[in-house]
Amino acid sequence: MQAMVDVLVVGAGLSGLQAAVDLFEAGLSVLVLEARNRVGGKTCSVQRRDGKGIQEVGATWLNDTNQSHIWRYCERSGLTPVVQNINGSIASEDSDGKCHLFPFGEMPMFEKSEVDNIISLRDMVEAASLDQETFKRPKRARLNSITFEDWCRDAGAGPRALQTAKLWCRGTLGQDADEVSALA
Repeated sequence: MQAMVDVLVVGAGLSGLQAAVDLFEAGLSVLVLEARNRVGGKTCSVQRRDGKGIQEVGATWLNDTNQSHIWRYCERSGLTPVVQNINGSIASEDSDGKCHLFPFGEMPMFEKSEVDNIISLRDMVEAASLDQETFKRPKRARLNSITFEDWCRDAGAGPRALQTAKLWCRGTLGQDADEVSALA
């Protein structure tokens, strides 16, 4: 006997899971197919290779303001979100293992030229994201044809600013800067 379902959802990332929930709540039968041996898509917590705890290698930030749909889903699922600490120091680790501590809301204590380059890149990313022309043709098509990493390089990002931009991309989109378009 062949099993039948109303809807087949391909991918058990956050969007696929939400689609399945919405469809199920609408009274449809749903089957979710996922290529990996886990759900969550780009969200993924893993044991650090050095054994020093858990590291988030996917999207990491969640709040009730600009991610209200996911926030409500967490509430409906009985999950208890942890409020991000905005007091004290930020700890960051370079790819070579060097740690940097700096007060929340401030910049790391890198060379002045590196900090200036990071600030300049941050301001360009913010300006582009707020500019309506970014999302219209022909600019949209051009930005969608290059990676965020390439865009940062083209914008003058030095090595430290590029490292920082890669962190932004992984933290906000759950993808590496060379895997996502500059439009994203």
